[in-house]
Amino acid sequence: MININHLNIDLEYARKMHADFFTCFITKKLTGKACVTSNSNNDHPNRPVFCKGYDDKSFKYQNQKDFLIKFLITQGNLNDLILGKPERLIDLNDAFKKSVDNLFNKVGVYEEYINTKKELKSKFKPNKVHCFFKDLASVLNYSILSNDKDYNSYTLTSNLGIRSCVYCNRTYTITQRKRKDVKDGRLMSPQLDHWFPQSKFPLLEISFHNLIPSCEICNSRVKSDKLFTLEDYFHPYQDENVSIDFGYRYSFMKKRYQFYFKNPSDAKILRTCKEMFIDQMYDGHSEELEDLITLRKEYSETYLDSLKSNFPDANLSDELIYLLAFGTELYEKDFHKRPLSKFKRDILIDLEVIKKETKISDTSS
Repeated sequence: MININHLNIDLEYARKMHADFFTCFITKKLTGKACVTSNSNNDHPNRPVFCKGYDDKSFKYQNQKDFLIKFLITQGNLNDLILGKPERLIDLNDAFKKSVDNLFNKVGVYEEYINTKKELKSKFKPNKVHCFFKDLASVLNYSILSNDKDYNSYTLTSNLGIRSCVYCNRTYTITQRKRKDVKDGRLMSPQLDHWFPQSKFPLLEISFHNLIPSCEICNSRVKSDKLFTLEDYFHPYQDENVSIDFGYRYSFMKKRYQFYFKNPSDAKILRTCKEMFIDQMYDGHSEELEDLITLRKEYSETYLDSLKSNFPDANLSDELIYLLAFGTELYEKDFHKRPLSKFKRDILIDLEVIKKETKISDTSS
């Protein structure tokens, strides 16, 4: 598990671009007016399509449109919805649920609709509730990230620049486009996991801190629609500095070495790793573990020092020597750049190939 807040990436730029786009899009959808930042901010991107106002006629019930305008814009919740930290998103969602119940004058109607099976939602009574959630989906339109030319999922993941899965750190999640002369420029990018599932939290579909760059296995096969809570599970954007280490031991049953988790900083991170089957995923990397153990048997704990001494004139840093030797990153801030970086670092510390102090992130950059 990787804490995105600790990575060496331009997180603020990615947040700003996300807010610029969705502030425009949502404001225009609800009010028919140009996004306010288009006139007041000289650095605002040149997006005439999304900064130009228009009158959206798609809402069936005006009072429901007025309700969304009040909650998101008049009450000043729009910026928090787009850029709020996970804890703030939960507070907003709770307030939204109560407001929806009040809108329809029925306690629990929000939860009742959310928990209705997808194929039965259109038959929900009163029908006004179904219409409301359809309108909500058109305003907080996550699908726009699939095809918009000005800003899309490729823009978001490219701005983040996270190169491996935040959950497992096993698989590359590089964003790469095709040549500019190709009509459909999409080539490869990570999936975006909704940490708060879309089915249960429709208000949070486009929230920046609810879109987690991840691999297809972690997002679609493992986490999917699982409901995690901030009290019980690790969130990749949470502020607390949590950690868990990979250890290894010999399994007489399997007749080979295997991984286990050790030194969890709290129960949340251990529970999340288990729920995401991270240990079982890494059990498929036993050959990489065997390679590291073999290296330790063949070479002394001064292995890296000996490599460095062989090239005295190259002035190689410890970080570069480590990268050349193991093909992974040494420091936490760079773990996302290459798969298996955290696991290799932890095991190499156990093997005393590298010093324990390397668990501390380099802060020189």
